[in-house]
Amino acid sequence: EKRKSESLQAALDAAQKVEPSGDDEADKLRESLPRAAALQRELETVKKDAEEIAQHAAEQTRRREAAETASQELKAERDTLQRDMDKAKELTNAKETALAAQIALVKTLQEELTVARSARDASQKSLHEAEARASQARSEVT
Repeated sequence: EKRKSESLQAALDAAQKVEPSGDDEADKLRESLPRAAALQRELETVKKDAEEIAQHAAEQTRRREAAETASQELKAERDTLQRDMDKAKELTNAKETALAAQIALVKTLQEELTVARSARDASQKSLHEAEARASQARSEVT
């Protein structure tokens, strides 16, 4: 906007400096030269602005593509982490199940050991009682 104002002001200044020569065609051409020069400068300004806009658009496109790529990479990483977490949960559940089975087995073995000890104790008691009766019977026989 500022460049445009400066260009137009330069064209007006140049047009005011031109002196009429008396020849209408030559005067018209002379008057149109500053305007043409101003339009040429304005055209150059517009071209530079268009080039800057194109560069900015290209940079924005590059940034958007980089952001999309980063987003896709993050999504892939998140998916990988989710799969890893799901596997960890499965392993944890399997370990919990195995631990529960081991605890149940230990309890069962403890119960069987208690029953076996009781049976052994009863068997030893019966053996002692039988030995005692046998010893008493031998004493009575002699």
